[in-house]
Amino acid sequence: MDNQMNKVLHYAFPLWLVVGFALVACESINPVGKAETLEQRAFAVYGTYVIFAEQAADLAENDALPRSVRLALVTAEERTSPVIESLLNAVQDLQALNSSTTRTSLESWVDRALPLVNDLVRSVRGAQE
Repeated sequence: MDNQMNKVLHYAFPLWLVVGFALVACESINPVGKAETLEQRAFAVYGTYVIFAEQAADLAENDALPRSVRLALVTAEERTSPVIESLLNAVQDLQALNSSTTRTSLESWVDRALPLVNDLVRSVRGAQE
């Protein structure tokens, strides 16, 4: 399984970097909206999660922020993390099997993950204001 995860991450890493630079360069860019394929959409959701989960973790340790804000960041990340893990598993399944069932599963996980990632993004941006 570690080998498969490395393969997924190998393909996701370049997209993750692009997403990261795009988000830093212009906050209005929507990498998920720019994705042309299901796989690109999945990796865009994942890349956005990675970037904002790291920011959420940093902000949650900032004692200058109200405790309620820090708890909201932790809660948003904790709700998102297991769905992202399932999303990555669905990407692995699609790459290994490439069937209509695995494609449907991946679409479902992308659809479940995106609102959670968007909540995480909003929480991070709100804490940064």
